[in-house]
Amino acid sequence: MILLILFVMVLNGGLYQNNIFCIELYVTLYIISYMDILELEKLHKETSKKCLDIMLKKNSDYTGGEKSTDIFANFRSSEYLGIHPVIGIMMRVMDKIQRIRSFTADGKLKVDNESIDDACEDVVNYMILTKAIFKEQREKNENNS
Repeated sequence: MILLILFVMVLNGGLYQNNIFCIELYVTLYIISYMDILELEKLHKETSKKCLDIMLKKNSDYTGGEKSTDIFANFRSSEYLGIHPVIGIMMRVMDKIQRIRSFTADGKLKVDNESIDDACEDVVNYMILTKAIFKEQREKNENNS
């Protein structure tokens, strides 16, 4: 969607030149483009699909391979250090947030093979993993009650 904003500035208004009333106008036209709800919905769908594809690929790589039965193995490994898996995930999220912050400050990232979109998608996936770990814990607690 495009929003047009017209600024009109009157300069030297009311001057007479050659018996003609003259007004000098400066017209500036600003075109502001912004996302509408349909574009946002499209972005959400595309991002969700991409995030799922990434998670499925990375899950095999990070959890011990295709035959692994613990989908949270890499996050649970933080328990060896006395750190809850969700806290481990939050540390990874903070790394991504720092990259986004650097991009915001500098307008670019130094690492060429990872974009700002990649960092955002990683945060989405980490939040889904966090939700899944909490869901698993709730179900385990309910079954033990």
